[in-house]
Amino acid sequence: FIYSARPGTPAAVLTDNTTDLIKKHRLGILQSVITENANAVNKKMVGTIESVLVDGVSRKSETQVTGRTENNRKVNFNGGSELIGQFVDVKITEARTNSLQGDYVGLTVLKGSTVNSAANSTEKSTSNLDLVVETNNQSQRKLA
Repeated sequence: FIYSARPGTPAAVLTDNTTDLIKKHRLGILQSVITENANAVNKKMVGTIESVLVDGVSRKSETQVTGRTENNRKVNFNGGSELIGQFVDVKITEARTNSLQGDYVGLTVLKGSTVNSAANSTEKSTSNLDLVVETNNQSQRKLA
């Protein structure tokens, strides 16, 4: 947003001698830097597997769901509405301007939870650093 006085702040009583043209120019510079940095972060995430909290169906495709990574990046990937409210692992495949695209890997089960493996056995994580991930009917461990 372009600078404007905020009532109740010390700056509100100062004289505003910055022209609207300069304010718009400064805002444009700031927005460009923010966009450039966000794009750089998104590009670095391509190829990584991220834990995503699924929060809804994608606005652009009913066959995709959307969620947020631990660093609050928006991710869209193929999946059903049954994933809403779940933490899932998603492999990031593409960086876009305002979001990431990915492929569903599996449910992330946090410490103390159980997951059935392909052999129908139950596994439990044994450490705060362990996560059990259900992928394609198999369980695998990884360090968080």
